[in-house]
Amino acid sequence: MRFRLYGKAILLLLVSATVPAQQQSKIASEIPSWLQALTRKDFQVPIDQGKFSASALSQIQREKIAEALKIPLQEQIEDYPENDQDVSDQANLPESEAARAAARRRLLDRSEILDLGQIQPGIHLYVVRVESTACGAQGANCPAFILEASQNKARYLGSAGGWGVAVHPIPGDPYPVLVFAWHMSASESSITVLRHHTSGYLSWLCGDLTSNDNSQTSKIIQVQECPKVN
Repeated sequence: MRFRLYGKAILLLLVSATVPAQQQSKIASEIPSWLQALTRKDFQVPIDQGKFSASALSQIQREKIAEALKIPLQEQIEDYPENDQDVSDQANLPESEAARAAARRRLLDRSEILDLGQIQPGIHLYVVRVESTACGAQGANCPAFILEASQNKARYLGSAGGWGVAVHPIPGDPYPVLVFAWHMSASESSITVLRHHTSGYLSWLCGDLTSNDNSQTSKIIQVQECPKVN
């Protein structure tokens, strides 16, 4: 089934776009000022400035990240086997744990990592973007897995997806608020705002980002508390 952690993130974005205005629990006047000020450029900056390949990490770091992302990476392999030439289809899914681990490492090595900055000494906040057929026809809405990692340790914090992510620092909190943008059309994206809690990053607000035809100006609209997705 192509609907698990990442699938729930997709459903959350799509459901939030269909919530009637009268049912919204957050109206425009209650939108945080920093969220209202976001533009499409803010979602692109982390990609332009912090993007690198997993191959740039040390072997130990890659192994720790692959282990931390064991479940979401394995689900990607099982749901989209066509993205791995050594697997290619459901019939060839690896059976042994060693083979599955090797497939997860290959997927990680093909992924794009965004460095969102240092949250504690020696610990960085990363977003791993998996480029695959899961990204959709536009190649934009890729699965995204959030984690924190040091040289010898990594911890999975949550999942999202989309073409970009904006970062909003919180005074006194090492973990920033993350806002993911999901491509809907040439002029519209759905957004999901995630806040860090003890268990990781959880969805908080959902809404839309609209822009003019040349994307020079944009505006956050229709923000509400995210609907619950079981």
